Amino acid sequence: MLEHEYRLLEERLAESRGDRTAFFVFADTVTTQTSRGGSDAHGWLGIRFQVHPREQPNDILLHVRMWDKDRVQQQEALGIIGVNFVYGAFYYRMSPDRFIRSLADSLGVDRIEVDMLKFTGPAFAQVDNRLLSLLLVKTGLTNAVMFGPDGDVLQPSEVLHRKAILVERGSFRPVTRVNVDMLGCATTQFLQEPAVKGKPVMVLMEITMNNLLAAGRLDAEDFLARVDLLGAIGYTVLISNYPEFYRLTSYFRRYTKEMIGVALGINTRASRAASSSRSAGSSAIRSSFTSIRCARRPTTATSPPATTPSPPPCPRPTPLSRPTPCGSCRICSISTPTCWKTTTSRTSPAATRPV
Repeated sequence: MLEHEYRLLEERLAESRGDRTAFFVFADTVTTQTSRGGSDAHGWLGIRFQVHPREQPNDILLHVRMWDKDRVQQQEALGIIGVNFVYGAFYYRMSPDRFIRSLADSLGVDRIEVDMLKFTGPAFAQVDNRLLSLLLVKTGLTNAVMFGPDGDVLQPSEVLHRKAILVERGSFRPVTRVNVDMLGCATTQFLQEPAVKGKPVMVLMEITMNNLLAAGRLDAEDFLARVDLLGAIGYTVLISNYPEFYRLTSYFRRYTKEMIGVALGINTRASRAASSSRSAGSSAIRSSFTSIRCARRPTTATSPPATTPSPPPCPRPTPLSRPTPCGSCRICSISTPTCWKTTTSRTSPAATRPV
């Protein structure tokens, strides 16, 4: 649309006004929520403009979601953000942070969401669109942004639509062989699920804002280094403001009804189980730890002996068995004792957990 409208503008006015006029065109394509409520109100807004006459044009594109339930209110919100968008393109283009914050003027983040923003053109040669996307999350205009392996900013609904999703969360500072190996093994197992077979799968590496702000401030160079490294090994990167896993999966449910998988390290699962036990009691701990399984490496070596020395008495009031290293899984071969294999029979009423 921008290409077509700008070409018409140049054909009609370039000869008579091209030497003294900087041209611009604005276009949008939007769908509002239906009366049945079956679809979200969202759309694309774009502007192509010249900073000076006879210069190459610049583009700014954004994708917006409107959260108002009434269609008239959605139209009002779209008009307001459209005015903010055009004004910011001409007056705040050299200050990305101010441009992004101005999009929500007279609206607030509870009425709109901007989940994709992209600057291109000679006037924005020094602008990194990944940092702009990070500012969208930081300012609350969206809760998640996505980058492809080539570093390009992606629109989540286009990437995730009707796909099964597998995600691994981490700080990736830096990404290690264990991170890559864990996601590779999880992908292999995920593809064997009956609900996933024959369907497109999207594999993501996710970093939360909590990880990026762990040092107390946002380090742009550190952020770009992590994204570049993950992209260099071929992964799509998700930056989110969802510290809880259930909120992350709820976000994915906007775009797909297919299966969603989350690859967790054992330390992550243990900490989650421990935090939940404070409110749910010891039964939650037992159920969480009995669900841990070792990802075993294929080998022809004989398995460890079935019998092990009797563990010393446990000081806890409930009789628990003391686990021993399994010695044959991927994690134990790297770092012992990260992963465990307990000696308690599956029929034993006592729950098992590392002590």
